[in-house]
Amino acid sequence: MVNSRRLGQIPILTRLLIANAVVIVIGASIGTMLTKMLVDQSAFTLAVAFTAAGVTLSLLLNYFVLRLALRPLNALSKDLDAIGDGGLNGGAMGHPVTVPVNQDPDITRLAEALNSMLERLALHTATIEANRQQLRALSTQVIKAQEEERKRIARELHDETCQSIASLLIALERIQNAIPTELPEVRANLSSAHL
Repeated sequence: MVNSRRLGQIPILTRLLIANAVVIVIGASIGTMLTKMLVDQSAFTLAVAFTAAGVTLSLLLNYFVLRLALRPLNALSKDLDAIGDGGLNGGAMGHPVTVPVNQDPDITRLAEALNSMLERLALHTATIEANRQQLRALSTQVIKAQEEERKRIARELHDETCQSIASLLIALERIQNAIPTELPEVRANLSSAHL
């Protein structure tokens, strides 16, 4: 377990370089030994068959070594897909999903950077939501204040208009009373305006 842990802490590029070097050295060694053994019995068809087998074996070994070496990146990719599918609150109890930190130093730095970005994104999202709620509350207050102002203006207009009309009626009555009885036409016109 200690060896696999130490191996996991080696950067991916170094692991790939070591694994490819091992495959090349083993392939070259086995190929050289087979060539020496078959020099006496050599046939072109046999050489092509061994070359094809060597290349195929080398490719298969390389595939498995690469798959093993890139497993942390695949896991990181799956974690990112889960975050993308579940959104920020894809974790339990509404906590942001975090990318697990790997033993590989490069992937660890990448995972830590992603986790930091997720935390900042969660913080910004919370701030935006708080600002939206505050904006809704302020909008409600503005609408209420506008409605109150409209009602106040309507009351003032109503009260002032009623007072003005009452004043005019009183003034008309005084004028009507002040008109001498000898001017019945003027009194009649004034009475019709009073109604």
